[in-house]
Amino acid sequence: METKAKFINLLELLGESFPNGQLAEVITDNDLYGVTVIKKENGLFNHRTGDPLMITSDLLQTKIKIVSEEKEVSLNAFIEAYRHGKEVKIVIGDNYRTLQKDDVLPEGLSPFAFLPIKAVTASEVITMEELMNGKFYVL
Repeated sequence: METKAKFINLLELLGESFPNGQLAEVITDNDLYGVTVIKKENGLFNHRTGDPLMITSDLLQTKIKIVSEEKEVSLNAFIEAYRHGKEVKIVIGDNYRTLQKDDVLPEGLSPFAFLPIKAVTASEVITMEELMNGKFYVL
């Protein structure tokens, strides 16, 4: 997984900057340590059990780490996911770009047309820099 550790107060997760369904792992050494929490509407719930979290003094002092849903994969897994139409991401340093195979034919072409040459768009090209130094993710 991509590791960008951002530690925040558990109650900050309720703010508008985090979407519903956002996952977070409790890192404070208390009764909640190691619990994965999910934000649903205006509440926080234990992700495993579905139980709501009650507001306690421990909860008010609890720090969490936001869980990223991006999973770093091998180049082969990246290519296979792209071939199957999944959205993929290449990261180099602080820069990234996403790709997704577009199976839609241009207007006026039929799937039975014989085209000896296929046009390749710039978004379909992966550079040598990306291949050699990139990190690959399936979203």
